[in-house]
Amino acid sequence: MLEQLLGNCEVIKNPVRDAAESGEIVYGTLDDLLPSIVSSLVQLPLVLSKLEQLTASFAQQKTVKEAYSTAEIAERLGKAEFTVREWCRLGQCKADKRKSYRGGKKQWMISHEEFLRLDKEGPAPMGTYRRPSPKY
Repeated sequence: MLEQLLGNCEVIKNPVRDAAESGEIVYGTLDDLLPSIVSSLVQLPLVLSKLEQLTASFAQQKTVKEAYSTAEIAERLGKAEFTVREWCRLGQCKADKRKSYRGGKKQWMISHEEFLRLDKEGPAPMGTYRRPSPKY
């Protein structure tokens, strides 16, 4: 994971360690290590920016919810909210009207399973999921 994060950044070169890996025993001084430390410190802003990008991408990942509003579905599918509301109204997707806390009006809510179906297959033909009309 760290290698992916660092990408093309050079890892700190340690002449003492490199010599020890080859079987040669060398005692280094601070003067030996200083150039590699400075070059690594120069690359630190690049590593930090890559960490920030990775953190931002994790933050942007969507969480799975039980049900989504038409606005959330529209955003995830790249459609207008009006289009998604029309799919609900015309019975092209499974949706329920649930009481909203915005002025007490009911709003369409779409389950996660239906969202996955919409994403994969798109809206169904009109009337497929139409709710029965109320009997007066």
